[in-house]
Amino acid sequence: MQSQPISFSPSNVQFPNLEQENQLKAEHFTSQGELRLLHNDPAGIDLFEAACRLDSNNADLLYRQGLALFEYGSEEGKEKNWRLASQKFKASTRLNPELLRAWQAWGDLLRCQAVMTKQHHFFLQAREKFEKALSLLPKESVPADSASDLYGHLGFVFLHIAKSSQEACDYQKSIDYFQKATAECSTFTEEFWISFGDACRSLGACINDVRLIIRSLHCFKHAVSISVSCFQAWSFMAETLHMLYEKTHDDDHYAQANDCYAAAAQLRPDLASIWLDWSIFLCDAGRRLQDVKRLRLALEKCEKAAACTRNNPQILATWGEILALIGELTERIDLLHEAYNKVAEASTMSPQDPRVWHAYGLCLQSFGHYFQDSDYYYQAIEKCQLGLSIDRTCHRLWYTIACTYLMVGTIEQEIESLQRSCRFFQRAINLHPGNSTYIFDYALALSKLGEISQNPQMLEQAIAFFEKALGLQKNAVYLHPEWLFYYACTLDLLGDSQEEPSLYSRAIEVFSHVLTIDPDFPMIHHRLGMAFSHLGELTNELEYFQRALHCMRLAARKDEENEQILIDWGIVLINISQYTHDPAEADLSLREAEVKITQAAKLGNLQAYYQLASLHALLGNPERAMYFIEKAEEFDALPSLDDLIQDEWLEGLRTVPAFRELIARQEQARVSEKDLSDDR
Repeated sequence: MQSQPISFSPSNVQFPNLEQENQLKAEHFTSQGELRLLHNDPAGIDLFEAACRLDSNNADLLYRQGLALFEYGSEEGKEKNWRLASQKFKASTRLNPELLRAWQAWGDLLRCQAVMTKQHHFFLQAREKFEKALSLLPKESVPADSASDLYGHLGFVFLHIAKSSQEACDYQKSIDYFQKATAECSTFTEEFWISFGDACRSLGACINDVRLIIRSLHCFKHAVSISVSCFQAWSFMAETLHMLYEKTHDDDHYAQANDCYAAAAQLRPDLASIWLDWSIFLCDAGRRLQDVKRLRLALEKCEKAAACTRNNPQILATWGEILALIGELTERIDLLHEAYNKVAEASTMSPQDPRVWHAYGLCLQSFGHYFQDSDYYYQAIEKCQLGLSIDRTCHRLWYTIACTYLMVGTIEQEIESLQRSCRFFQRAINLHPGNSTYIFDYALALSKLGEISQNPQMLEQAIAFFEKALGLQKNAVYLHPEWLFYYACTLDLLGDSQEEPSLYSRAIEVFSHVLTIDPDFPMIHHRLGMAFSHLGELTNELEYFQRALHCMRLAARKDEENEQILIDWGIVLINISQYTHDPAEADLSLREAEVKITQAAKLGNLQAYYQLASLHALLGNPERAMYFIEKAEEFDALPSLDDLIQDEWLEGLRTVPAFRELIARQEQARVSEKDLSDDR
């Protein structure tokens, strides 16, 4: 648009003095300048300068000029005019410190500058201006929508300040201001509801409050109701439902998240990030449930992400992670090798991305599981530690290392690895509190450590954390029967240590609950039978051994060649022989026990030799008993010296010279081991 010359020539106007004339001219030039800028004519800026030369002390005119420059500078390529607008607002508020609309417009300008430049100090300056406007609010009668805008802008500014500070109080202030905005007005844009929801979701994640996360969903639904084609609202809703699913493991949240990801992907099918986020969601769900079908869906979405952008290291890393999981679950070594190639390529492309190293570690972990080889587990730990050297706040890395040490400690029955596992779990939980899966796995590590180290305090801690995980995950009883199973196993172990009947009774109750939920749960009859047997040994009640016998029979039907079931079945039968008042039943039980334990020995169970020795000692066959006890010694399968001495079933061997010699050898071995330990 061609600029017109600046002029002021009102006809037939009489001015009482020069000052009034200049004021009117300044008003005219400002109005003309606003009109010029509205029509994209930069000559309006010259008109503003002419107005200021005529009347430099008019706060209202300076505010109007600033507002016009703010709007003019909002167009792409004209942002430099915002600095001039800011100067106008500054001059206006200096002349009239109580001009609320000038403070509010100045704050809005700084807010826009912060969004455009991503410079945090602009948000801090915007907060100051908005808070000044807020302090003037009671002094002026402003429309409800203006007050609502002020509250909404303050909510937006505090949201971004909170994202920088990560302080819960800043998120709470943001939510409070958004809430005040809704009290003043009933109509808002989708951007308002998205920001409100973002604040609720972020605070919910920060303080682990599911109610706030659910509240954020309502905000995003408001945004979608205003604009069903708003990609950002669908994307935020999908991410929030993903977060909620991680906390609740609820299939409804899983289905809703899937629908939202699908809606977002339909709106932006060319955007790799939405396909990648969807893939990660499906991968997390598939890993949690060991569900190959969900993992294949995750792979499909990851391939779509790869089709949108080439050679993206995050996509390659996620692709490799999914392939490794599928390969592990389906025992396909070709998929494991393909996964390895993907993550290795990603690590070369982006060696400073901790998420890539995390995927690399998970891939090697799958190799370790496939080959049952601790070397792969140690390599997995090494890769994850490379990720930690880049970002020590990544809770997933701490958690994965903890799980890997737990696998190593379980395979090798090694206390040190389990201790490390517990330390890494603690760091993961500190960084990501309230995650029931992390807490359950930490409890499992404590339970394993307590069992191997025979430390009842560790078992007590494990029980406390099992109960905490179950308390956080209200539906775990139905979704995760394995959580109840390991909780009951730990109660049983602690019962052995403390000889407390109530612990066994509680374990039996929990095992029975697992059996009700899933009658085919692995080892459930065996472990339930063991708990009954332990309670019988403590209370000397024949009824408990009979219940244990029933459980062992059911367990053996499902796993006929399980040597441990056969051993424990035999022990239950020996106990029945000791507590029954029927000699014929006692003799029959011992004979049946011999058959079961002999079967276990044939299957390679070395513990069977000691149990056969006990059995023959009870049958009054000292020579046969000594034969088996010496076989147990030969294979280093004897219990501790204290247990040997205190074992009531070996009472018939106390006077046998060969048994006395064995005890003497064991005592000498213990002394030698102690001397060697002292020398070290």
